[in-house]
Amino acid sequence: MPLESLGEEGCVWGEVTESVLLPADISDDVSSSGPSPLLSWRVVTATGSHPIVSWRPESGSAPNVSSAYQGRVTMHHNGSLTLSHLRLNDNGYYVLTATDALGNTREEGLLLQVSEVRYEDLQYLAVFLLVLFAVMVSMWLLYSHVLAWKRKRHSSSSGTVTLTTPQPTWRYYSNHDNPTTEMEMLQ
Repeated sequence: MPLESLGEEGCVWGEVTESVLLPADISDDVSSSGPSPLLSWRVVTATGSHPIVSWRPESGSAPNVSSAYQGRVTMHHNGSLTLSHLRLNDNGYYVLTATDALGNTREEGLLLQVSEVRYEDLQYLAVFLLVLFAVMVSMWLLYSHVLAWKRKRHSSSSGTVTLTTPQPTWRYYSNHDNPTTEMEMLQ
């Protein structure tokens, strides 16, 4: 996150799974003569103060990163810290302490506020509702097939006979006295 994301004085905002730059500038810090200062970042939360990383930029050694932040932090030569793969529990007050060889210290702090991305929540809700709808339709189809099967099974096992409409039967007879032919329907 660029320096422009620094809103209210000393506050940085980030979103879950994103990266954020915690800016610092130690160029005018402590004593400019002698070895580079030891830079230490820690976070202060409701549960206490937790170390993140310490590093002497010109020592040539890698930063000493606490196990909770392994693979998530990058130290910069000016003292800034990039924190990657943000989590909601990364919210807190971040403090940079610069200590020179004589033991002089200077501290800077800023507040990091991490928020969740709301549109992802809506996507999860939409997928959940779609799955719920599919399950409901499947259950309805299954229920209707079970009912049809039960009706068919019940009708075939009860020995009922299917009635059909009888076809009329006709009888022809002729009257010898009358030349017309008469028909009568039998029932």
